[in-house]
Amino acid sequence: MEKLNLTESPLFSTTLFEFVVCRLNLSDYLKMEFPTPSAEGFTIYTKSNCPYCEKVKALFAHTIPEPEYVNCDAYLNNGYRDAFLNFIRGHTVIEHRTFPMVFFQGEFIGGYMDSVSFMNTNLFSSNFIMDF
Repeated sequence: MEKLNLTESPLFSTTLFEFVVCRLNLSDYLKMEFPTPSAEGFTIYTKSNCPYCEKVKALFAHTIPEPEYVNCDAYLNNGYRDAFLNFIRGHTVIEHRTFPMVFFQGEFIGGYMDSVSFMNTNLFSSNFIMDF
């Protein structure tokens, strides 16, 4: 059986090869780990220049314990977007691709409007305290 040398094939693109192997650094992509939603308190995934992320930060500004904020810019801007969204999909019951992404005790709440509803429903819960 004859071996196929991809680099001699007219379909092979050096540019594509350089992108996949050199620029994306595939081994780093496969090893990338993302912060898991905490089993205690709130975990909020945000990104820069996101008006709803700023609104959700204001909503949770007086929550005790203080939420854990995860800025996702590095994942979204460095070729890890799909891996990050697959990671999030593993922690939500629905596909959620917008920011912010809010979790309470490891359970997915949703985005900003879902968080407002959650806070209105659970304002007097013993699971967290509002410090005014």
